[in-house]
Amino acid sequence: METRLIKIMEITLPWPPSLNHYYRHVGPKVLISKEGWQYRRKVAKQLGNDENLTMYECPIELSMELYPPDNRKRDVDNSLKSCLDALMYGKLYADDSLIRKLVVEKKPSSPPQGTVVVSVKACDNVCDYKARETAKLESATAYGLCDSGIVVDRVDRRTI
Repeated sequence: METRLIKIMEITLPWPPSLNHYYRHVGPKVLISKEGWQYRRKVAKQLGNDENLTMYECPIELSMELYPPDNRKRDVDNSLKSCLDALMYGKLYADDSLIRKLVVEKKPSSPPQGTVVVSVKACDNVCDYKARETAKLESATAYGLCDSGIVVDRVDRRTI
C-alpha cells in the first residue's frame, strides 16, 4: 500500500450575509448587494494577505462548520452561496465547478458575530501534477494525491 499526503487547509471566515441580503433585484436584473460585495472583499483581502496561499485548480472537497451569531432559526443552505462566492472571489479556488464534495454542518451559536470554519483539500485520487513538478518529487507522493493510504501532513489554520 502506497501512502500519499493530503494537504488540508482550515480557514475561519466571518458570518456571511444571508442569501436574502446577498442579492438585490434592480428591475429585471439580479445583482450582488452592497453587503454582499463588502463580504466578498473582506474575505478576498484576508486570503490575499496570505503569501503561502495557492489557488486550487484541481477538484476539491470542502467542509463547512457554521457557527451562527445567535439562536434564531436558520437554514444551512442560506449561508452557502455567499461563502462559496467569497472564497472563489478571494482566489482560494479557480471555479465553483471544482467543488466535488461539500459537507455542511450547523454547530451551536457563537455570539456575537458568528463564524464559518472551512476546511479544504484536493480530492482523493486526483493527480496534482503541478505540485509534483514544483516539489520535484521522484515518488508519486505529493499534496492532493491519495490512493488507499492517507496521511494528513498538517492543517493550515487561517483566521479571517
